[in-house]
Amino acid sequence: MICNIHIQTSKTYRCPPCRQFTPMLVKHYHNIWRDYSDPKIEIIFVSSDKDEKSFNSYFNTMPWSSLKFQSDAGRRLSQEFGVRGIPTLVILDQKTGKVLTKNGRALVMQYGDEFAKMSTDSGVLEKINAPLESQFLTIRTVLIAVFAMFAALYMNGNIKF
Repeated sequence: MICNIHIQTSKTYRCPPCRQFTPMLVKHYHNIWRDYSDPKIEIIFVSSDKDEKSFNSYFNTMPWSSLKFQSDAGRRLSQEFGVRGIPTLVILDQKTGKVLTKNGRALVMQYGDEFAKMSTDSGVLEKINAPLESQFLTIRTVLIAVFAMFAALYMNGNIKF
C-alpha cells in the first residue's frame, strides 16, 4: 500500500468537530494497520490547545506521534499549511513532501478506511481539493465586496475611523 504523511491539527474534546472527527480517524488508522502488513502511513498530531493538561488528555486518545505541546515547529507547520479551522488533516506526498490536500478531513469522511489509499489517486484529490479552491474564491470575492462597500461608505462620509 502506498500512502502519505498526514498532519492533523486540532484541539481538545471541547471542540465539537474534533470530538466527531478524531475518534473516526483513530478507528480508520487502526483498521489500516490491521488490514495491511506495511501500510506506510504516519499521522503527526499538532495541537492548538491552550493548556498542557488538555493537550495530554486529548493526545492520550491517539495512537500516533505528536509534536511537543506549543512547539515552534507546530506553529510553523500550521502557518505553512494555512490552517484556518480545526480539525485539519493535511496530507503530504511521502517522497516529495508536496501538499496533496489540506482537506484530508473530507477524504476520511468520504472514504473511511480507504482514505490513505485514495490520497494517492489524482482524480480523487482533484475532487477533494475543488471545494477548497472554490471556497477560497468565494471568500476572496466576499472580502473584495466588503472592502468596496466600506470604501464607498467612507468616501460618502458615512464611516469615520
